[in-house]
Amino acid sequence: MGGYNKHNAAKILVDAAAMGDRKAARRHNVTDRTIKNYRDRLETDGELSVFFHELRDKVDRDWATARSRALRIAADRAAELLKTSKDLNAITTFIEKVGNLEVVTEALGVNGLQHHSAREHPPPDEGGKGDASDAGDDDAGDEGKG
Repeated sequence: MGGYNKHNAAKILVDAAAMGDRKAARRHNVTDRTIKNYRDRLETDGELSVFFHELRDKVDRDWATARSRALRIAADRAAELLKTSKDLNAITTFIEKVGNLEVVTEALGVNGLQHHSAREHPPPDEGGKGDASDAGDDDAGDEGKG
């Protein structure tokens, strides 16, 4: 396995902020400990910190664009339903669902990853298990450290 790569570490940290350490570790074939080590490096490695923040901001912008596009499509569909459908119940239900999506998105602060820094506790993993079980693992992802 290759040595430490700051671009890959930033990608892994962005995924960990979004989906939790365990899922990100599985996705990138690293241990939870590797992610913790990368997170620790954010404090001392300015270049890694820049890569992480730039990638996180790009993911946020991409997510916001996709969300806006989906809501625009839904609004267009609702307008089309108003013109063509006689079933007011179906129209109301559709508009209600689109509105609920926006309300939930805002209520949860779901603007991509802006609310999840790499330093914050990651989202809980499935099964209620924490990520401390791998805390003592050595990993190849830390080669070249120090």
